[in-house]
Amino acid sequence: MSDHFMKAFGANVAVLRKAAGLNQDDLANRVGLSRTSITNIEQGRNAVTMSKVPRLAVALRVPIAELFPECLMHDEVGRQAEILRAELAVLESFIDE
Repeated sequence: MSDHFMKAFGANVAVLRKAAGLNQDDLANRVGLSRTSITNIEQGRNAVTMSKVPRLAVALRVPIAELFPECLMHDEVGRQAEILRAELAVLESFIDE
C-alpha cells in the first residue's frame, strides 16, 4: 500500500472513531489490537490487513466502504480502493447474516 493511501485511510479511521465517541483504547479493544496499533494506523504508519477492515467497520458501526475516504478515488490508489470496496462489500454481506 502507498503512503498516501495509508495516511488517508488512517485519518479517516480517526475521524470515524471520534464521531463514534470512542478513544483509541476503546477501538483497540473492539478490534482486538493494541492502542499503539490503532495509533499507528491512524497516523498512516501501519497498513491494515484485510482481516482487520471488517472488524474496524463493525467496531465503528459503519459500512466497510465508509472506511475508504473519497479522496482516494482520484488516482491509481483510488482505483485500487474501489476494487477493495467491491470485494469488501461481499465480505460485509457475510457479517450482516
